[in-house]
Amino acid sequence: MKILISRPAEICLVKQHLPYLNIDSWEARTVLQKTFYFLQEMGVEFRYQFRWNLRGPFSQGLREEAEEAFSSFSVYEEEAKEYEFSDRVVNLFGTYQKIMSERIEDVEELSLLSCLHFLKTTQPNKDWAGIKELLFKDKPIYKNSPAVDEAIKELEERILSVTGKNKRG
Repeated sequence: MKILISRPAEICLVKQHLPYLNIDSWEARTVLQKTFYFLQEMGVEFRYQFRWNLRGPFSQGLREEAEEAFSSFSVYEEEAKEYEFSDRVVNLFGTYQKIMSERIEDVEELSLLSCLHFLKTTQPNKDWAGIKELLFKDKPIYKNSPAVDEAIKELEERILSVTGKNKRG
């Protein structure tokens, strides 16, 4: 078994476990970004740096590596055959699928959840009211949306405990 795997091959290996991942549209690219963001927050060591962007956490490195992986998929898929994820990582993929269930490809829900999660984890001293203020400042479309409180409830009940992040507020 190969110890070091290229990042594009690693993306192909993730796709073997999460076959819905692709970059065929902006929605699909957003789903891929949010999926990797949450998996990394759950403990998968992808080593991508996520920054605040239009639809929440975004990694330029992941974008570039995904474009490379999908543009030469058969090459990287072949490389990925020499590698496998640990049982712990495979279990995290399953946990992610279970937690996200019906929203796993819903770009709007994943974007909102990841925005709130990112803000809460990068601003741990703010309560949810403060997090909502930050969200509304950058994304006023959410200002009167009941989806925000529903997403906060979902984060509190299911996601923050799995990502190991503080639930203060």
